[in-house]
Amino acid sequence: MRVLSALLVGLFSGFLIYIIFGLVIGQRDVSPLFVMTTFLGGWALTTYAVLTGATAASTVWSRGGLLGAGEWLLVGFTMLVYSGRTVAESEHAGDTGAAVNPIIGIGLAVCMAIPCLIIYFMASRVSNKSRSN
Repeated sequence: MRVLSALLVGLFSGFLIYIIFGLVIGQRDVSPLFVMTTFLGGWALTTYAVLTGATAASTVWSRGGLLGAGEWLLVGFTMLVYSGRTVAESEHAGDTGAAVNPIIGIGLAVCMAIPCLIIYFMASRVSNKSRSN
């Protein structure tokens, strides 16, 4: 069960890593190799990271929740970078109406980090109870 949990956590994390790098790199530079490297590489690295030394599925979910919260906060930061670059490119092109509001991205990131932290606390509590029994 812990391997299946690690694969699922890795899948979600790989997608977030792909989104983060996609926002930083830009839409024009995305290629199939980029997708395979970031998505599949992030999936494999995250699966390995949460599975290493884990004795139960609750440990995997606890690590995954904490990792997911950090990744979502990183998505909020990259939205800030993306919006700054978009504004700079639109001003350079003479278009003043193409600004992207970073507050929406940051708000989404914080709202998604909260469930990840809830998963972390719930899974660590289950892990602590199972160790004490």
